[in-house]
Amino acid sequence: MSQKRDSSASPSDEEMKKKVKLDASSSNGSASAIGTAANEDSLKPLMESSDKANTDSSSLNIHGQHSQTENMGSPSSSLRKSPSSSREEQSPGLVDGGPSERQLVYMKKLTFSDIYYGRMMIPLECAAVFFPGLKRRIILPVMDSKRQLWDIEASFDELSSCYMLRANWNTFANEHGLRPEDKIFFYQDPKLDYYLIEYEKRGGNGQLPGRVAAEDK
Repeated sequence: MSQKRDSSASPSDEEMKKKVKLDASSSNGSASAIGTAANEDSLKPLMESSDKANTDSSSLNIHGQHSQTENMGSPSSSLRKSPSSSREEQSPGLVDGGPSERQLVYMKKLTFSDIYYGRMMIPLECAAVFFPGLKRRIILPVMDSKRQLWDIEASFDELSSCYMLRANWNTFANEHGLRPEDKIFFYQDPKLDYYLIEYEKRGGNGQLPGRVAAEDK
């Protein structure tokens, strides 16, 4: 009887073992497949996010470099200057280059009569710098900002006890557009045989648009 029980149990045991092996292998396989799929699904958004971040970073770097290039410009463009720009920026009547030993000998704010009466009055004490010890008519050579020489007649007026600039003064004033309250300056350079004449327009904030070139020595 015992032998029959053993023989009958033996196939059952083998079948049970096979079933257990099959269940184990199938369960392991499905778990592995599920785990792999889960890992891929979880990593996919992370990879996409990383790729997007790298793309955005590259785009920002390129945009930043482009913006920096636009702001800075090329090195040569910031240094480029028109050959005539320095001349244009310079006031049209200022002393033009070269060392000068000139000295201011007279300055005056022009009056209404200086402009519209055709003569400029110079007080005797000031005219003494121009005409020391002289009380007669002379020709005063002056050079303007256009490097044009003017022979302005200067004469002593006994009634007013002062000197008057007459001939050519009115022409000079009109050509340079002088008006009352403009300032005029006379300079003397020992190396020059003429005076330098400059002017400052009213409200010019110290700029002298009528300054003379003192290059000829």
